[in-house]
Amino acid sequence: MGSPLKKTIGEKPRFTDPGYFNFDYAQHAHYIKYACTHPSSVRAIIVISSGLTLLGLVFFLLSKLDDKLHIGLRYSPLVALFLVVGHIVKDLFLLSLWGTYKSSRRGLDLVERQGFKIRRDEQVEQLKKNLEFRFEGRKVIVALSGNGGGGHEATQRGMLELLEEIEFPCVFYDCALAWMIDTNSNNPMYTFFGITGEQLYNWGLRHGAFVAWFTSNFCHWGQFFGLNIDVHLAGLVGNLLGVDYGDVCGRMCARIWEYYQPDLILDYTQGTGTVIYAGLKRANMLHVPVVKVVSDFEGRGAHRWIEDVRQYILCGTSKCRKESLDFGVPPHQVVQTSGMILRPGFYEQPQLSQKNTPAQTRGERLRELGLDPTVRTALVCWGGVGSAKVMDVGKSIARSKIRVNIIFLCGRNQDLLQSVQSNDWGRIRVLAMGFTQDVSNYMQLSDFVVCKPGPGICSEAAVLHVPMIVEWSTFTLPQEVPVSRWVIERGLGLGFHSVQQIKARVEQMCELMGSDMSKVYGPTPFPGEGLEGVDRYPLANRALFEVPGILERVLSTHDYTPRGPHAAPKPPAGG
Repeated sequence: MGSPLKKTIGEKPRFTDPGYFNFDYAQHAHYIKYACTHPSSVRAIIVISSGLTLLGLVFFLLSKLDDKLHIGLRYSPLVALFLVVGHIVKDLFLLSLWGTYKSSRRGLDLVERQGFKIRRDEQVEQLKKNLEFRFEGRKVIVALSGNGGGGHEATQRGMLELLEEIEFPCVFYDCALAWMIDTNSNNPMYTFFGITGEQLYNWGLRHGAFVAWFTSNFCHWGQFFGLNIDVHLAGLVGNLLGVDYGDVCGRMCARIWEYYQPDLILDYTQGTGTVIYAGLKRANMLHVPVVKVVSDFEGRGAHRWIEDVRQYILCGTSKCRKESLDFGVPPHQVVQTSGMILRPGFYEQPQLSQKNTPAQTRGERLRELGLDPTVRTALVCWGGVGSAKVMDVGKSIARSKIRVNIIFLCGRNQDLLQSVQSNDWGRIRVLAMGFTQDVSNYMQLSDFVVCKPGPGICSEAAVLHVPMIVEWSTFTLPQEVPVSRWVIERGLGLGFHSVQQIKARVEQMCELMGSDMSKVYGPTPFPGEGLEGVDRYPLANRALFEVPGILERVLSTHDYTPRGPHAAPKPPAGG
């Protein structure tokens, strides 16, 4: 039986009808392949400078207004500066400093690394055998994707790969909603500067901790104000004038929904809920369920995932579930899985032999890759975009008094890859890789992982029972601070506050593991109360294999038959 899925990732999308969406496929293909992760530094700096200039102008106008009103508006810049500095010192610097210090003093409880608790082949077989589809026909699922960072893409590809493998009865369309919003004619940043919010965010990730932290906050608030002005303020002006004005993104979404006639919308993006529902309302399709797939540990933190009480929330942590319920999302629409959604490869044994067959021993696999099997091996990874910080991390590891191998995963940052390959690492044996789908294999080969606290990379290491040395600094990305806290407080790894501390943490990790290189070790999580899912059982994450059952329940609850292209269906009775 052939696969029931129509996978459009990397293929020409169906919504390229001339004039219907104004979608330039060739431009988007170049954007995905290169431009998204290699934006112009000049344009990025100009955008940020313009934003700061605009903020300064606002403060200047407040000062002039205060000359007339005398109510203290002129002091607003000082108040804002005081609040920001206080937040950085209290909530970022002191908290991260204490957390990393505590982890180094407490150490880790290491045991010999366990085998796979959850195996891909067994889980797939169970799904094929036990999953019953209570809806009629083949359903249309539209997935809304983005390219800011690498977590959204990895989550989406993992889900699609599994749905295809178990022959889930649906047609799956990938819609680059984030790119379409960023490049629409109403977006001043793209219109005047030729750069998208995703590009600006990825540019920050490539240029170190502070730049990444600053651009992350800059993009978050820019998106928040931009979309709300487009939908609400411009829409209000239109209502007052009696014309259909503003809401450009909502109208674009309406055309997408009318064309595809989706049975379900899978949303992997954050901050776009306003325009999604604006489009559904315009298309008279508010009965179509929207499942928000949260790829962060929190849903109402730096990233706004939880935006509408009509959403289904698919989350992986107890904190995100609580935030959803507190926001007012009905309990039956909040589904907490046993962890973050990972790719199927993280539930398979590694195959790293150059002959594409499993090597006899781990030592042989290391030797095949040019590494030394008589020393420990560190995996250094800073996300799919890659960061210049990786070089500093590698040099700090190389200064350790205990010699180790280093595997660098440089992501899509070709400049970083070339820098690692051309650097003289002395006695250290190094393997440098660009963007790869084999992260699971290299991670299983390593003794420990040195990484930024991304929800994906840390959850992957936890599932594979690999200890971590994770960053928790003053300028760790706000959405990643909960991950740092989780790794350290649960005893899954050590923390470092600055690059200079990595040398000592590597030495501490190697000493905890001992001198027997034939043994590999994993952390025993410290007990925690009132926790569920990945919070309590990090190694028992089978979230990926829980997704098909969740989607089946949502589709069965909202079962209806779409009416055909370009014709908005009528909602079911009571819908």
